Amino acid sequence: IVFHSEPDYKGASYIQGQTTVAEVPGGICPSVHIIWTPINPSLSLLPNQAQSRWGFVVAVAGSQDSVQTHYDTGKERECAQLSSCVKKTSEA
Repeated sequence: IVFHSEPDYKGASYIQGQTTVAEVPGGICPSVHIIWTPINPSLSLLPNQAQSRWGFVVAVAGSQDSVQTHYDTGKERECAQLSSCVKKTSEA
């Protein structure tokens, strides 16, 4: 797959690419779109914390519309699981 960077989507990284070789002879070479939340390279606990939780979302699909829909669904589910979730009003 040859990937190309695309503009970030709602603060998440986004790449899209085209497969260059079919999985089976005569098969198709589909497009691949991937959106993922960046992972902070440094995660730490506050002195009074014994544990915490961090989450990230990855969506993979065959089109831009589909990957964005799946990413949004994943973020909604992540938000429902995390009590500290704050919806950004500036998200497009």
